[in-house]
Amino acid sequence: MSDTILYNYGANYDALDGIKANINDATSFREDVHKVFNALTDVYTGDAANALQAGHQQVSQQMDGAICDLQATHGQAVERQATTASQDHTLAGNF
Repeated sequence: MSDTILYNYGANYDALDGIKANINDATSFREDVHKVFNALTDVYTGDAANALQAGHQQVSQQMDGAICDLQATHGQAVERQATTASQDHTLAGNF
């Protein structure tokens, strides 16, 4: 067992870029879902329209929450990566 921690900064940054792309995809998907609900609003009336509107609000809130959580987690990971890289650079300068 090794006591060494190895960081592959390039792979880490690639993974973070992939996560950011997934967040962008989720945001785009949220907009598509919004468009579908808006299109259905013109189709339904009465209680069905009210139920559809309530469902739209619930789905929107859940998607917004998930996207917000992903963005926060991504931001923290980017910050941690930058901190780790900086510490690594500083410690390497001591040799």
